[in-house]
Amino acid sequence: MTIEHTYFGIINTPDDDSDNWEQEIEFNGQLIDAYMVLGKDALTPENLDKLAHILQHLAKTDDIAQANLIKYLNEDDGFMSSHLDEIEDREILDELRNDPTVANFVNAMNITGLMIWEHVSGGVFVTFDYVIDSEYSDQILAVTFDIDGEFQEIVWES
Repeated sequence: MTIEHTYFGIINTPDDDSDNWEQEIEFNGQLIDAYMVLGKDALTPENLDKLAHILQHLAKTDDIAQANLIKYLNEDDGFMSSHLDEIEDREILDELRNDPTVANFVNAMNITGLMIWEHVSGGVFVTFDYVIDSEYSDQILAVTFDIDGEFQEIVWES
């Protein structure tokens, strides 16, 4: 079965945990791999409209994410320190070593992926994967928003 939405186009409604939708989204000159994995009950027109709003206003969401990344890294700079200390010979990190402020570090991060997903409790979320150098490190800071675009949490993952 499929659903059609004005922003997402054709959305699959599989019986398993397969992707409902996937696409590359361009943002700030970079391509972001975007995926949606929602159960049939979460694939409502209202939810899809809210999710489309978040993606159509990606600059605003990114601003909120960056503000929260700065707060997160000011409280615990382990992610930043490990990249600056352990990764050598990378141009972007060399530039940051000259002025290693949290704000400069966050500004140098890119979104490489986003996942629209449903929690087992039924909530729908959008998680953005922020990286400093995806060619060298698989470490990400995953920034999650709820379906209303409200910031939820940041998790350091690899």
